[in-house]
Amino acid sequence: MRMQDAGSARIGEVDARVYVERGLLEPVLALEDPALGIEREQARGGDFAPVSADIWGGNVISGNTGQGIFTRGASVQIGFPPSDFPETVNTITGNGSAASPGGIFAFLGSAMLIRNAMISGNKGFGLGLSVRSHAQMANTTIQNNVAAGSNPGDGIRLIFGSGLFITTPNSTVTGNAGWGVQCTDGESSVINTSLLTIAGNALGGVSGSCTGF
Repeated sequence: MRMQDAGSARIGEVDARVYVERGLLEPVLALEDPALGIEREQARGGDFAPVSADIWGGNVISGNTGQGIFTRGASVQIGFPPSDFPETVNTITGNGSAASPGGIFAFLGSAMLIRNAMISGNKGFGLGLSVRSHAQMANTTIQNNVAAGSNPGDGIRLIFGSGLFITTPNSTVTGNAGWGVQCTDGESSVINTSLLTIAGNALGGVSGSCTGF
């Protein structure tokens, strides 16, 4: 199934890699290369309107050699189902590689809302935000993510002016091979780290390079 310039995708249950860009929605059956994509494309000098994906609850995204969820210039909600849909945990585990690290990776101005997620055992980092991407996170566990290539296994990794806003209910970042939260540059920022339970991360809790908003 392929939809150009789609308004949104709402995903109830999926056991596949989720690939989100701008302007293109392409779910692929599990028997094929497991990916779901939303991509903003350019045509004759213009852009399609940005689109969004809602990944509600009860999904397991695991065992992919690339990121479990990848977004590029898109808006994605993980959790936050409508009132008539049960709110259950999304599990993102065992994804990533040295070439394509991470459980969740938001790139190039992406926006994410993350709630009720378990992000564990991914290679490179658990959650990564890059190139002025930003996320709001609540009631999420990020644990036991491991190193891959040059990525030391941070729980949360903020890159090139990205930002993370942490809200209640509190989240947990524990047992990761790198930092609990690492900012790789002085323009990346995180706020409300007091709402994180941070423990047992090999390189430390929050790196000194992180600033407030």
